[in-house]
Amino acid sequence: MTSSIPDFTQELSSQHVMDIIENLSSHATRKTGTSGCNSSAYYIQSWLQNNTSSTVSLQYFSYESEVSMNVLASVGDIGPRIIICAHYDSISYSEVAPGANDDASGIAAALEAFRLLSNHSSELNYQIIFAAFAGEEQALLGSRIFVQKLLLEQQPIMAVINIDTVGYGFFQSLYSNLASLWLADILMEGAFSFQLPCVKSIIGYPENSAGDHQSFWNVNIPAVLIYEHGPQYPFFHGEQDTIDKVNFDLVKQAALISSIGIYLLNSRGSISISPILMFFVMLPTITLAGVFFFISTKKL
Repeated sequence: MTSSIPDFTQELSSQHVMDIIENLSSHATRKTGTSGCNSSAYYIQSWLQNNTSSTVSLQYFSYESEVSMNVLASVGDIGPRIIICAHYDSISYSEVAPGANDDASGIAAALEAFRLLSNHSSELNYQIIFAAFAGEEQALLGSRIFVQKLLLEQQPIMAVINIDTVGYGFFQSLYSNLASLWLADILMEGAFSFQLPCVKSIIGYPENSAGDHQSFWNVNIPAVLIYEHGPQYPFFHGEQDTIDKVNFDLVKQAALISSIGIYLLNSRGSISISPILMFFVMLPTITLAGVFFFISTKKL
């Protein structure tokens, strides 16, 4: 364990993780724009108000003539920002979409990580932003709107951690594009210092990058996706994606990897990328055959 990092393993609440997933997955569906989706947004808003000292707001947008919203919260002074995010909407091949793993698990991990960091916000040099997106299943609608408005504020964004589907498999994977590899390295370092298993991979961009992290990559903001590592989740986008399928220990791992990594990042600052490397980052397609091997699972 790294002595300068708080022992978040002792501060993490297993009950919080279970309660959040139970609440979100209790709705028949959280499809963007439905009452179940909006009720979940208000639940997340209330949870943040009751469990953190953050400033909480709702960011409204329209989907198919229905009102939907992103739930946002922040702690720390105005300045360079680190964002931790997940999507709370769900979808299914039928009308029933409990979405316990995809992505109530990610919301639970992100909320608990944000709570841990908010308890130590006076020790951080950055503003920490939590974002729960709707519309991820509709071409990343919520995160695209969030990024568009964020850019108008002209505040530097240091890093983004997106947590999506983390309750099944063996441990967690950290997916990055080439420009975000430094961020994945820091998350790996923090995870290993607390003996949290994980692996990292580079995703081909843009062909294999679907997920809210892509909204940030599209405008050259460093972002890493935390996603479960192991066999493909057999209940993905189905009515059997229920809470009994979720491994809560894996969800807690994702929360810890995020909070520890962000705290470690606090002591490192941003890492510059050489002009030559940036040239290759900006190419439409990066071929890394023979160096990295990526197996597409959910929607990467």
